[in-house]
Amino acid sequence: MAPFLSIEQTAQLSDAVAQSGSSGYLNLSKIKGTKRIRFVGPGQTGYLGWTDDGPIRFRQMPSEVPESVTPDRKGRRSLSWFICGVVWDYDEETFKICEISQKSVIKALEGYMSDEDYGDPNGYDLKITREEGSDFAKYVVLPTPPSSTAKHIVEGYKSLKWNLDALYDNGDPFAG
Repeated sequence: MAPFLSIEQTAQLSDAVAQSGSSGYLNLSKIKGTKRIRFVGPGQTGYLGWTDDGPIRFRQMPSEVPESVTPDRKGRRSLSWFICGVVWDYDEETFKICEISQKSVIKALEGYMSDEDYGDPNGYDLKITREEGSDFAKYVVLPTPPSSTAKHIVEGYKSLKWNLDALYDNGDPFAG
């Protein structure tokens, strides 16, 4: 494995991600094999739907699903619960925004968060494996033993100017 980046290099990478937009997201559906991540900082939760223009997010479930939400295969317009946060991507040695709407991943993460041996996901890494099925992908989520976050990750996170709240306004979370 390549050596970790310095705080300055991490900040430069994060600035480059901010300028590039979508490459700053970790999309679980694009994982090939196993991805190791660590959540850093506070997370967000809410409800997510897809429109012709992209995702739409809400902090709370709206009383009615907007007409702009694209219907699923059965013709239903629905919103999914999601968890979102900044993660350290060990493969790319950079920060990304990880938005999780896959029910099996959320269930596994909630299980680890409620387990007294694990708790807050800032205290351990997660190994997420995506396996292709005939009709759907299967995700396996395994935590590593709890450990402190590496100093360069903590310091690099402090330099980020990202704003996850912008997701709810369909704004740019990388703009700060």
